[in-house]
Amino acid sequence: MLSLLACTPAPPFDSAPDTAAPGLVDSAAPGDTALPADTAELAILSCADFGTAACLVVDGSRATGPDSFATVNEALAAATGAEDRVVILIRRGTYRETLSIAQPRLTLAGEVEGDASAVRIVYDNANPKDKGDGTTYGTAGSATVVVTGTGFKGKNFTIENDWVEGSDDPENPSANQAALALWALGEDLVLDNVALLGDQDTLCADGNGSLDTLPTRQYYRRCTVVGDVDFIFGRATAVFDRCSIEASGTRLGGSPSYITAASTDQNTLGYLFVDSEFSGDGSFYLGRPWNSAVPGSAVNAQVTVRGSTLGAHVLAEGWADWANQGGVDLLAANMRYLEYDNDGPGAVSTSTGARRVLSGDEASAYEIDDYLDDGTGWYDVDRKGFWAE
Repeated sequence: MLSLLACTPAPPFDSAPDTAAPGLVDSAAPGDTALPADTAELAILSCADFGTAACLVVDGSRATGPDSFATVNEALAAATGAEDRVVILIRRGTYRETLSIAQPRLTLAGEVEGDASAVRIVYDNANPKDKGDGTTYGTAGSATVVVTGTGFKGKNFTIENDWVEGSDDPENPSANQAALALWALGEDLVLDNVALLGDQDTLCADGNGSLDTLPTRQYYRRCTVVGDVDFIFGRATAVFDRCSIEASGTRLGGSPSYITAASTDQNTLGYLFVDSEFSGDGSFYLGRPWNSAVPGSAVNAQVTVRGSTLGAHVLAEGWADWANQGGVDLLAANMRYLEYDNDGPGAVSTSTGARRVLSGDEASAYEIDDYLDDGTGWYDVDRKGFWAE
């Protein structure tokens, strides 16, 4: 069995990813503003689309002009310390850099509305990768993007970790190939039309630093998450609304694997997948419980999957145990794993084993607002002016 190494609760900047050699690659030539054929009909955003919010433009080709920034990190540095929301608008291209985003009330937007592939932020740090000083990055240090700032909003881009699994030692690779695309710790985080691509541990939807603090709230709308082992994990209260959850069994050689590894026992509610599509190859459990807290402590992870399509790759058992987590066998049947009104070959309509299917009345307590609503409308993406607020 492949193991998951926790993204540690220490402040992320103590083990921040390497930010060396940032820059734009595979971009259009300077002055080339033609869009690929599949995006030619989509709207191209400008700073004017964000109203009166301060707006910085990132354009590695510098076709926008000398006032733009060549890297996302340069724009982040310029935004540091701002009292009001700052929008960073990224022109299409591939930006090979890692980001640590601590600035509160920051919006990151790719320029092609509705196309996450036009802007790609990518790096290849990983748990077993040598940093050049005899140490490795570890899981917490592997993330392409780390977000700790409150009120982060992002849309229309891809975050990817393109670490090649097993390349640390092709003859005897580490069992833990964790390589995060995104480590999300910030409160009230919103992502819309964002692709998160990786293999093991792609998305750590996590708490905000200390095991004693309340979980953060996060909203993922129309997002894609791709991975192969525990690729959505952590301690956040997180909603995945109309998302595509794509499991890849290619590396696993037929061994069953896991989509989620929620450590949401401190949460009233944990992860909610609603109106989403679970697709993939190989054999996958919807999840297994992860103990990110004190070794040997009790765990009561909470995940709800409702109104979603489950592919044939989802195993009939649905949910898996995790043996010997800190000396405790964590049993799926003891967790708050819930399903309702799903379809597809991997779905069930009646409770069996660890798969508890809610009644309609019970399901009414597991809506998006139950997970996220505090009366402020912080996740009302369709509200006019939302991205500049």
